[in-house]
Amino acid sequence: MKNRFYRWVSVCLLMCFCLPVWAQDLPEAETFLWKVSGKNIPGAYLLGTVHFGKENGTLPQHYARALAQSRMLVVESDADDIDELPPLKRLILFNLMGSKQTLAESLGSDRIAALQAALAKGNTTFEIDGNDYMKPWVTWISLYTAVVPKGYSLDTGIDALLIGEAKKADKPVVALETVEPMADMAKIPAEVIQRGVDSFIRHHEDVWREEILLIDDYHTQQVGKIWRDIQDSEKQMRFVDKQDHAFWTHYFYEILLKKRNRLWMGHLNRLLPKEEVLIAVGAAHLFGKDGLISYLRQAGYAVEPVGAETVFQVAEVVNPQ
Repeated sequence: MKNRFYRWVSVCLLMCFCLPVWAQDLPEAETFLWKVSGKNIPGAYLLGTVHFGKENGTLPQHYARALAQSRMLVVESDADDIDELPPLKRLILFNLMGSKQTLAESLGSDRIAALQAALAKGNTTFEIDGNDYMKPWVTWISLYTAVVPKGYSLDTGIDALLIGEAKKADKPVVALETVEPMADMAKIPAEVIQRGVDSFIRHHEDVWREEILLIDDYHTQQVGKIWRDIQDSEKQMRFVDKQDHAFWTHYFYEILLKKRNRLWMGHLNRLLPKEEVLIAVGAAHLFGKDGLISYLRQAGYAVEPVGAETVFQVAEVVNPQ
């Protein structure tokens, strides 16, 4: 039970870029990599990531160069941190995620069977066991963060690849959050979660097709196209029960994006003056008036787009042959 619990924790910490958020402004450049400077900081990169990729996928060279030029990697979350949580946070996790009912009792055996059949068609890092004493919201978020199409893997997401490379190079990896987002997820009404689970059962193959398109667009730097798709609320909500559109619009934008970005800025303001860092977070967190690019500029930093060629040129200066 303990091992399964921590697997659920790990997948719940992965906030998918494919979840819809809304922003007002189109990105000013077709790149997910940005340079942060000013305020006498040593220098930093800000990178928008996706949390899964094609099996056997590798880290783009200019992302690897940005990491090589940095002394520290800052990410949304690091599953390895779970094993090192202090007792109080472990207790909070159990209270947020644990239930007196089994999943079969709260969601129903038929729904569990339908979910298991759907998951068998994809590539997943977790199992749904009707005998687990877990709250239904944990199942719901896991469907969108731990299940990917066949031929794809969470291990080849940009953030996972960066974490692996940073640890190989003995660079510190700092997580911006651990259990914090789960407190908000635990407040999602049970009936909304049930309808969300039912929508996944009906539309999981459509969701996966959209995710494949997203990954293709990401790796060809189609930033504007992705952002226009994200701003198309009708498109983003077509697999969601109509009565829940207003709820999810508020939750995704105000809670998953805006609230987290503001909390992260407090951490970044403390980290940026210390040493060169690469900040790697889901790409949806970068853009718009409540994105990190905007927040960093409001805080007095200069944030400029960076292309692959620029990173290589800087690397040649920093590491002359």
